[in-house]
Amino acid sequence: MVVKGLEEKWGVNKFIIFVGGLIAIMLIFNLINAKIQVTLQSEKDNYRFRYLRLLCDKKMDVDYDILESQEFQNKQKYAFHWIVEWSEPLERCISSPGVLASCLVGSLVYGIALAKQSTILMIFIILSVLTYVKLQADAVKFEDSMWSKNVKERRKMGYINNQAMDFAVGKDIRLYTMQNWFSKMYRYFLKISESYINKIQTRYGVVCGINAVMVFIRDSAAYIYLIYEIANKRLTVSDFVLYTSLVAGFSVWITKALEEIQWLARGGYAFFAIRDCFAVENKWNTSKEKHYTIAENNGIIKSIEFKDVSFYYNEKEKPTISHLNLKINNGEKIALVGLNGAGKTTIVKLLCGFYEPTEGEILVNGKSIREYEREEYYSMISAVFQDAQVLPVSISENISSQPKENTNMQRVDMCLNLSGLNEKIEKLKDGKDTLLVRELSSKAIDLSGGEKQKLLLARALYKQSQIIVLDEPTAALDPIAENEIYLKYNSLTKGMMSLFISHRLSSTRFCDRIILLENGNIAEEGTHDSLMDLKGHYAHMYDIQSRYYKKKIDMREGGEAYV
Repeated sequence: MVVKGLEEKWGVNKFIIFVGGLIAIMLIFNLINAKIQVTLQSEKDNYRFRYLRLLCDKKMDVDYDILESQEFQNKQKYAFHWIVEWSEPLERCISSPGVLASCLVGSLVYGIALAKQSTILMIFIILSVLTYVKLQADAVKFEDSMWSKNVKERRKMGYINNQAMDFAVGKDIRLYTMQNWFSKMYRYFLKISESYINKIQTRYGVVCGINAVMVFIRDSAAYIYLIYEIANKRLTVSDFVLYTSLVAGFSVWITKALEEIQWLARGGYAFFAIRDCFAVENKWNTSKEKHYTIAENNGIIKSIEFKDVSFYYNEKEKPTISHLNLKINNGEKIALVGLNGAGKTTIVKLLCGFYEPTEGEILVNGKSIREYEREEYYSMISAVFQDAQVLPVSISENISSQPKENTNMQRVDMCLNLSGLNEKIEKLKDGKDTLLVRELSSKAIDLSGGEKQKLLLARALYKQSQIIVLDEPTAALDPIAENEIYLKYNSLTKGMMSLFISHRLSSTRFCDRIILLENGNIAEEGTHDSLMDLKGHYAHMYDIQSRYYKKKIDMREGGEAYV
């Protein structure tokens, strides 16, 4: 229009009005666009965080055996990749529809204007752009396949990185000079990941190279055609400038439109990966429409029975539990003892419902455990595991496992007194509001091993459940401290169905039944006295441990060093 104005010898006022109007329109559009971009960015952030929260919720809700599986771990890692590590395709799903609509309108306007001069030229441009988009679409599909194949290595890299930053692991890394080993492993998986990234970049590089050649041919053909037209005086100079602008503008608009479609396609891959993770279904009934309820038995678990139960972690290996038959009655205290690998922890996980038996069934009040609603059954169990975690919140919240506003402080005080941790709490400036886990807060404290066990005991007591499970939570304590903790558990869990696991046989003498496990089955069963009279494996193990601990105590009392 400016060139046309010069040709037609517009006046200064007309030029000022025309140019000023254009500037004003551009300013308004830029202000509107800036506002839209700020709003869109805020919405994109919220969009990403919502999906991240949903992913966290999924990992906390999925059945424990599914959570442990390699298949689910790979799926959640791939979903995490699209939500956090490369979230742009997901975020663009918010802005792309609007951008695509404007691009299509722009393409239509420029295309109609260009078609008035040459339909063939317009079709030629469209075909060249479609060729580029087809190559780009194939590259996007190739990229998705590469990320999918690389998810295992990226998950391993993440694990190594997390371990390297773990305070607990940090001691071993420094004492045993494991830095080089960690670095070597990280570089190994990084090299594999980089090979996939290089393949992706190479593919996109080829596409960009082909597109550059096509753009050169397309623009050259367009300019040659327009120059030919102006040479034959079928176009004026202003028309030449107009149509060259139309060629460039039409190419930009249609390319941008098709690129937005490609971003939507990437978003489709992201949604598919996220949906694939979220679609994993629990094996255990989590709906309220259940067949049975513990409330039908006055809310009491009268018995839990393992009926010919076998369990395989891997079908190619021997069963960890083999045709186990065990019944635990209400109020009974059971001890599971045995060597490492005998199946003690696996039985605990089966009892808690974390695993489903490969063969046989587990009955609660005579009904299959999986026919009860999962959350109801979980509410009946308090478990303290060997690797039980202290949360980076206050002591009271650690005990209640609830936010402060939902915590019954009177019950917290009662549990602290019963567990014997109240003396420690009274010495703290903030009392039971003291934060734990020093790594996350300068005001927090760290508890000793014995104090942590008392805290976990208080947590188990606060829940007021019918079943209490102790899976070697005191393994890091000395035998005397462990015995004291177990005796306290015993005195505070009277009338409860209790399951104790310990390598130290002296700590479980008080139990109603002691079960010695070997190769995933019951080798010996009875009270401590009856098993000692049997003079079998249990008696042999007990005698060896007794002599060992007696020697250790004698050496300490004699003032000698114990190594």
